[in-house]
Amino acid sequence: MCRRTGLVSAVLCVLLVMLCAASSAHAQCSSSNCQIILSGTALPATGSQCTPWGLWVWSEPNTNNAYGNDGDGSIYFYGIHKAEAHVEASDVILTGSSVSETLSGAYPDGTAVSCTLAAHQTSPGKGVLDSMSCTVGTKSCSAPVGGIPITVDISNVKN
Repeated sequence: MCRRTGLVSAVLCVLLVMLCAASSAHAQCSSSNCQIILSGTALPATGSQCTPWGLWVWSEPNTNNAYGNDGDGSIYFYGIHKAEAHVEASDVILTGSSVSETLSGAYPDGTAVSCTLAAHQTSPGKGVLDSMSCTVGTKSCSAPVGGIPITVDISNVKN
């Protein structure tokens, strides 16, 4: 009887570990401390002037925090401009493991940049940029069809 109880306990333990791993791969931010990081370097884009490009953006999708539905970061398109542009994130929407946001900012010389992004997390710290549409000054850039592997990190911060 003891062996059977031990086997049942072991099976339940394995199932619990698998359930926890599956739920962390598709993070849901349930607290006001939810943070999202999107980043990637030397990424491909449509249009030769748009490549390489990259970004690092931190944001929070919840209005119940100190930053509101907002974020901050940088983006670059080295074929267009040799510097990084400071951007602010807004309209951050998180649905399951998918996020969309709007970026707007400028390069140090005042050249404006604005983007809309959509991405999803495939596992903790990993994901795919599903779409990107940016205007840099008078030039337009977009992500190639099929998505681009990038860092997508959706987490709940513990105080």
